[in-house]
Amino acid sequence: MTTPTRGRAIAKFLTVFVFLFAGFGARSETARVPTVLVIHSYNVEYAWTSDIHAGILQSVNSSPGQHLVYTEFLDWKRFPDEALVARELSLLSYKYRGRRIDVIVTSDDKALETVVRNRSELFPGVPVVFTGVYKESLPAIIGPERGITGIFEDQDVGATIRYAFGIQPRARAAYIVSDRDASGQAVERRLASAISSIAPSIPVRSLSYLPIASIEAAVRDFTTDDLLFIGSYSIDAEGTTFTGETLIGRIAAAAKTPVYVLNTHHLGTGAFGGNLLSPYLLGATAGELALRILGGESADSIEPHAAGTHTALFDRKVASRFGLTGFPRGTSFINHEQSPLITYRREIGAAAFAFFLLVAFIYVLALSVRKTKKLARDLSERNDELVSVKAHLEKSEERFRLSAIGSNDALWDWNSSSGETYLSDRWFEMTGYAQNRYDKNDFASIVHPDERERFEEAARSHVRGETPQLNEELRVKCANGSWKWILVRGRALRAADGSVSRFAGSITDVDSRMTERAEIENLAYYDQLTSLPNRARAKAMAEDAMAGTPVDRICALLLVDIDDFKLVNDTYGHGVGDKLLMHVAKSLSTLSNESIGVARVSGDEFVVIAARTTALAAERLGGLVVRLVSRKVEIDGRLHYPSVSVGVALWPDHGSGFDDILGKADAALHRAKSMGKGRHLVFNEELQSALVNRKMLETGLRSAFDNKEFLVAYQPQVDIRTGGISGFEALARWSSDVHGDVSPASFIPIAEDTGQIDRIGMFVLRSAVEFVKRAGPLGYTDFTVSVNISVRQLADPNFALRVIRLMREEGVDPARFVLEITESIVMEGVSEAVERLERLRDAGFSIALDDFGKGYSSLAYLKTLPINCVKIDKAFVDDILTEEKTRVLARNIVQLSHQLGFTVVAEGVESGEQLEYLRECGCDGYQGYLFGKPASEGDAIERLSLAH
Repeated sequence: MTTPTRGRAIAKFLTVFVFLFAGFGARSETARVPTVLVIHSYNVEYAWTSDIHAGILQSVNSSPGQHLVYTEFLDWKRFPDEALVARELSLLSYKYRGRRIDVIVTSDDKALETVVRNRSELFPGVPVVFTGVYKESLPAIIGPERGITGIFEDQDVGATIRYAFGIQPRARAAYIVSDRDASGQAVERRLASAISSIAPSIPVRSLSYLPIASIEAAVRDFTTDDLLFIGSYSIDAEGTTFTGETLIGRIAAAAKTPVYVLNTHHLGTGAFGGNLLSPYLLGATAGELALRILGGESADSIEPHAAGTHTALFDRKVASRFGLTGFPRGTSFINHEQSPLITYRREIGAAAFAFFLLVAFIYVLALSVRKTKKLARDLSERNDELVSVKAHLEKSEERFRLSAIGSNDALWDWNSSSGETYLSDRWFEMTGYAQNRYDKNDFASIVHPDERERFEEAARSHVRGETPQLNEELRVKCANGSWKWILVRGRALRAADGSVSRFAGSITDVDSRMTERAEIENLAYYDQLTSLPNRARAKAMAEDAMAGTPVDRICALLLVDIDDFKLVNDTYGHGVGDKLLMHVAKSLSTLSNESIGVARVSGDEFVVIAARTTALAAERLGGLVVRLVSRKVEIDGRLHYPSVSVGVALWPDHGSGFDDILGKADAALHRAKSMGKGRHLVFNEELQSALVNRKMLETGLRSAFDNKEFLVAYQPQVDIRTGGISGFEALARWSSDVHGDVSPASFIPIAEDTGQIDRIGMFVLRSAVEFVKRAGPLGYTDFTVSVNISVRQLADPNFALRVIRLMREEGVDPARFVLEITESIVMEGVSEAVERLERLRDAGFSIALDDFGKGYSSLAYLKTLPINCVKIDKAFVDDILTEEKTRVLARNIVQLSHQLGFTVVAEGVESGEQLEYLRECGCDGYQGYLFGKPASEGDAIERLSLAH
């Protein structure tokens, strides 16, 4: 049993516990913080939503007392799916279960509609403040619901249109762009109605039915006699959702007339402005209404309105771009020109500093005067002592004078007691100043501004005893206005009390040495044609950028290559090529700032280095580079349309150093070129895998000959009229011990890049010669062998001689061989290629133009190149039965080739229907899987035996 004493103790404890608990509960209820739940229709990435939210928070957070704000986003603009809204409602039910909400603020129609529809289940009785809703839409959204007030979204289209006609009084037509949804078309109708009311004679046209690319093309033909208005626009006619700022920015960049908008958050994109609805003011006013409700007012007693949410706002840069004036009174601007105080803040600061030094000098001078008077009194008392040392001083001064005359350096001496500065004659010879007109005590005024602060700090450090001597290289202004490099040395002499009594030293003319150093540095680190940093300097720039990039940012390297630059050099000469390089360098240099550097790393390759950036910004920078350079330019009276391809790699995501990142950017660049040029591509895992695979194949290719991994396969070529074998095409095959059978499409480009293609080509040609020699004694002497010749082989001036010599040494007739070339030789210089091909044809070889029907496919090459045969590409043959245009072209190619005296062979024939049509066209021969795949030499000879 519990004793009475123990029972009383427990009762006392329980009483205290209950008292404390009750007191805590009462204090908690009293101190409960009012809560506001903000629900947005769209996500915060939209500037509209971001500005509304900022306005709400500004009003709520600036009010007295504490408020707790919860925020939710439906993201309806990008994901208009009721199922997702239902999931969001389920999440809201779970998140705010047991939490009291005092007022709900919604932005835009969908958020208000969702809250009204589900308020009784989720937030029964909670008052609602809306914003971003048109007045006409409100009744259909809220119906009979009560406890709802807010701020209407009401673009002032009338004022904006009046402003436009005032600024562009000669307007001849008006154009409108807006979303195709209900709200966007409502805005468009309001704009059209207001324009017709204000200027009935002006035609109004809508561009909203066009996709964004077509709108950009249309507005490029506008002039400032055309008015262009954009309403609510974030989804183009093809249904792709962007941010409104993205689409408006694209249109503003393309348009040749200013773009008027209706909302403040659309400024800063290149749009011009108007009497703009401010989403920030919408949010701030909605926040004020929420505070009034929290203060005890009923939502039903507050009438919804749209007052105080507009501002006349324009972009000063756009006005300057089009030379526009005539703005209404009270207009505000963004992108103001900086005031002179900001523009010349460095000069003002320097002047203030100089003034401070002057005041300080005057103060020191005044102190010196007082000290001088005192010294004068002391000197009069010690005159007798001075007489005894006068002779010694005269001797010292004589030695000093002789040393000053004999030295190539200037000597200087500052006396602390007198405040005077001595400068030897050599100083005046160096600088050209006249002694009687030069203020010896104002040396700092002629020091170059870039070195002045460093020099003065070095002098102060030495005076404070922090350095053993003064030793500084700096530039000074000479009498003729030029700048000269000098070396100032000096040492302070101290009195017994530690104060500086003298400061003396020498001045050496080092201008020649510094100029030579600058020239050497320029040659070592800068490209002499474009004046951009070279590869060595680019590496240092990139390493500095990487070192200065914080952990939450990246460093991007963009490798920029001019497309078809060799063709420009070959066609117009290297002088034009150099001017094109300088144009590209100048265009890229406009990107340079404290975070972006530009360099030229090789012939037609440049790098752009972006520090402290993000992956998205780097990708956008790549697109900007392509657009920036791809603008027409006139060189020597001829218009050029340069194009560049860009590879982008990121540090540290794609590598650990400059060379590694540059290699990854180069891989992305090559892929961009293979995709059609004139584009940019960011390095990715797929490219990484391809790069690793290519490296492995390149390594294996270098040892393939030593391991005897190469062989030659022969595919039959058939005479269409007789059905007999007329020849074979010799094809290189690589059967690797490590990689297995490697496709020619994989190893041939690598062989081209690594210089091994000539060795492979000569191996195939020698194998073909041996094939012909072995088949002869068996009675097979009437077939030819086709061998592919690469662009790299044909570029060798000695290639034709080597091939002719091989035939002579092996004792075979060149007429038994067909050398196949492709149209790509045009890119490597037509004249040299034609000369070497003519020499081979004169020696007896036949020349075939391979892969006709893809690539450049210009019929002009048929009369330019010394060929005997045209080979129609497989890709062309594939479409013969399905594409009428291809059928007509095939027939005409055969007829034209015959008229020019060429035979025609079709490649890749795989069906009887294809063969029958080629026979009808008059094609001479074919090869393909229909007759036979490439096979070994033994199988080829067996086919010959069967054919005979």
